[in-house]
Amino acid sequence: MGKFNQNKTINMNKYILFILITFLISAKGITQNWSIESDISMERYYLLKGKIDDKYTITMYLEEGDSLCGDNTTSDRWRDATLVGWYFYDKLKIKIPLIGSDYRTDPHIALFVLKNYLDSFDYKNCTAKDFKEKFFNDKNRDLTKLNWRQKDKATYLTNMKMIHNYSLETNAELIIKIRDVEIKRINISQKTGLKYIIELYDIDPKKLPDGLYITFSFAERSNPGGAFSGYCGCGYEQYLGYVHFDNQLNIKKFDFKKVDSCIDYESIEFYKVIKGKPELGLIETEE
Repeated sequence: MGKFNQNKTINMNKYILFILITFLISAKGITQNWSIESDISMERYYLLKGKIDDKYTITMYLEEGDSLCGDNTTSDRWRDATLVGWYFYDKLKIKIPLIGSDYRTDPHIALFVLKNYLDSFDYKNCTAKDFKEKFFNDKNRDLTKLNWRQKDKATYLTNMKMIHNYSLETNAELIIKIRDVEIKRINISQKTGLKYIIELYDIDPKKLPDGLYITFSFAERSNPGGAFSGYCGCGYEQYLGYVHFDNQLNIKKFDFKKVDSCIDYESIEFYKVIKGKPELGLIETEE
């Protein structure tokens, strides 16, 4: 009986949503209150759980910082990524800030608990001169095999398990809203099969009697690990896209074309869109 009622509720909610969409899209004067937004979600963080010296259970969270460290007169590709985050003892759950570096040019890891949280990290030398604690791996970049020590005291092994691994993949979606109410999402990453979309903008949405037309642009890093910053070093690829929804917001047509490339000129297709005429879709042009 519980399952029957649950299915009945789900079907009723779908029916109500269908009526709402139909009314809002077709009603006169309402069409000016809809908007298109974009959302790109990333999974660029590490989450680990384990023990120090097989005694003290801890949780650790890390993500890349906004700054690089190393000699700032050299190219970014020869500098190291900073790591920022925290760890806590599971029994207390008081977050202890961490800052350090993922030494990609000379693979090893060092994470510091600063003696004073207002002290600064030495970005030029990728280290902390004064610290209370340090997690480190001098042999490689494996976060699951860190050592831990307090300054000038003994070193202990940690036994860590990676709960969530850092990923360069992204999930990009276009969102249709009416009067600030989210009505529909279209997953551009899934529709295109592209895993590293970093930009997504609508160009020209337009409501016509036969549905909603949207042209949009987006970009992907086709070589996301190729450098720490810059465009062509990371394979900056640009695309145009087009989607036509019917009045119930079902997709009638979807299309996309690569219109610029940093690494593969032969893959470029010559297309454009006409502002104010998204219903024309992607229009092929000469070079």
